Amino acid sequence: MLTLDKFEQASEIVKKVTNPTKLVYSEYLSSQSGGKVYLKPENMQYTGAYKVRGAYYKISTMSEEERERVYQITDGWESMLYITAKGIKQGLPVGKSATADDIIEQNFYHDLSPAEKEVLWRLSVLSSFTKRMAAAVLDDSELYDAFETLISRSVFFVFHESGHTYRLRNILKDYIYERALIDRVDFTEVYRKSGRWLLADGQYSKAFECLYRAGELEEILSILNKDTQNDKGIWGSGNIRQVFEKAGKDLCYRYPFAYLKYLLACAMDGERNYIPRVKLCLDRLEEYCRGSEYEGEMRELILGEISMVRSRISFNDIAVMAEYAGKSAEFFGGGCSCIVTRETEFTYGLPCMLMGFVKEPGSMAEVRDAFAAEGMSFAEATDGCGIGCDSLAASEAALETGAWEQAELHAYKAYFKAKAAEQLSIMISSKLVLDRLNLIQGSSRDRILSNSTLKDEVIAANNPVLNTTFDLCGAYLNGCLGRLDSIPEWIRKGEIGKGKFFFQGTGFFYVVYGKCLLLGKKYIELDSLCESFATFLKPFQYHLVRIYFLIYESVAKSYLESRPRGEEILKEALALAEKDHLIMPFAENTGHVRLMLEALLKREESPYIREVLEACRRYSSQLKLFHACEVSLTDRELEILKLLDEGYTHEEIAGEIYISIATVRYHVKNIYQKLDVNNKILALRKAKDLNFI
Repeated sequence: MLTLDKFEQASEIVKKVTNPTKLVYSEYLSSQSGGKVYLKPENMQYTGAYKVRGAYYKISTMSEEERERVYQITDGWESMLYITAKGIKQGLPVGKSATADDIIEQNFYHDLSPAEKEVLWRLSVLSSFTKRMAAAVLDDSELYDAFETLISRSVFFVFHESGHTYRLRNILKDYIYERALIDRVDFTEVYRKSGRWLLADGQYSKAFECLYRAGELEEILSILNKDTQNDKGIWGSGNIRQVFEKAGKDLCYRYPFAYLKYLLACAMDGERNYIPRVKLCLDRLEEYCRGSEYEGEMRELILGEISMVRSRISFNDIAVMAEYAGKSAEFFGGGCSCIVTRETEFTYGLPCMLMGFVKEPGSMAEVRDAFAAEGMSFAEATDGCGIGCDSLAASEAALETGAWEQAELHAYKAYFKAKAAEQLSIMISSKLVLDRLNLIQGSSRDRILSNSTLKDEVIAANNPVLNTTFDLCGAYLNGCLGRLDSIPEWIRKGEIGKGKFFFQGTGFFYVVYGKCLLLGKKYIELDSLCESFATFLKPFQYHLVRIYFLIYESVAKSYLESRPRGEEILKEALALAEKDHLIMPFAENTGHVRLMLEALLKREESPYIREVLEACRRYSSQLKLFHACEVSLTDRELEILKLLDEGYTHEEIAGEIYISIATVRYHVKNIYQKLDVNNKILALRKAKDLNFI
């Protein structure tokens, strides 16, 4: 349904691409009609008409996925228009019954020379290519000359200036592929040449895809086996896992480091049920290693890497993880792992590390101390992976328990320790602690969500997991601020597949998603999520996550069933939280649980609940100050505010600025909401305090 609010929103968006066009008085039409005639010159728009408004607004409301789909569907349409027009001019059949393949065949492909056809066959297997790559793949001067001719006159090649790359339009690629199936064309050599050229150019993911299609499994394994970081990011390639599945055990054992990287990727990027399979594979590889031809230093290195993989997949038992990391350090004898490195995400993509590692009520202090005692075990064997985790654990524990000064001190320590060691995952988590502290301590709002330097570093790292982690931090903070619309759509909808997660980090995602449902008052969905999520919590016993979901469930039940039922569940959350003296989960949901907390305290005196309530009141007060500082009124709202201050009634305002009384009331309602007041006197008082009038 079209509302005034939506209309005004659309107007603001369309303003970005349209030219303001003032009314132009027409003397001729006025004299002819006997009245005053004004023209609205639509031809002043870039498009020559106002149709740009609807088109642009529609595009602006589409998701990136939808835009990409539209692009893929329409790709090449201008090419088809060209060759269809060419066919008509030449008297060729291009009627309604002709398919796209018919038109391409008759009006384009039929006229090509054998060399030009060969060029298209070879290049059609590539998603994109430079002139240098084309020369390597074609490997023939005649073919390269034919290529130059094609790109100079063909409408089927698209040039991307930023990377100086070309690609074939999808409509022609599809046609070539169909022809290849019919003619049984063997592209093996083309894939092989393409893969090796891409390797030399450092494009490993694309190279491995081509080499896989060429059947060069051992070549891929050999490259992955080297002690380099060249394989960074390639595990997302669609063919890497097929390589190991096709290679078989014997070939994998010949390249043990590549195999171990694969096993770790399976454990991290796969589902939880991958862990037992990976453990079995590690047992078999270790058995083979101890009884095989591997000797001396090589055997020690392999056994060290096996222990390192065991350490990573022993999440979330910090003691066991540290024990395996220590064994790895002994095997390496002062060296470092080539599988788990400084670039490895130590926090498993968890924006709040303790949210993944605290498993039992009352164990937070124990987990914090374990990180302090064992943190260097990882750094020693991994060239610094995990540096700062001890201070991060201390800061998160202090934050959750209300020791905010300590939390700030340890968070800054963690941030700068991690920065010196290039530990971005720990820097992100430390920044989240500081931003959460800013909200309850009343620090300058400019500091909230404002660390552009860190954001730039995350973007530069080009790590999808870190990107998702950073986005989740922002979403969590916006949830605390009640800014539901500022949270990315895929998070608001619970579309976890659109983020890049290690499964260990998914608990935090659902904490944020649950907050979105809470803010959106989707209590039935929230209640269902809380009930179903209990199953998810069992394998890892995410204690902190469980507290959040009990809080969410208490709110949902209070609305769906009864207030006493909500209080009953909230009491359960408090009983679990008290064992660790947790404060922040309740404070950050103060607007939803404060009344229930007050009711519980009236029935039963509890110093702990009293402290939680005090934190809730403090948080609520600071949020009000924060929102007061960020109030933004439109020009129309400011105009109405000034008229109200001058004593105008709603009817008089409507007449003064030529709008309806209903519209005036709509704007006044918005002003009250933004200023967090419920009457004119308070609105004018607050507006003056904020220098709006």
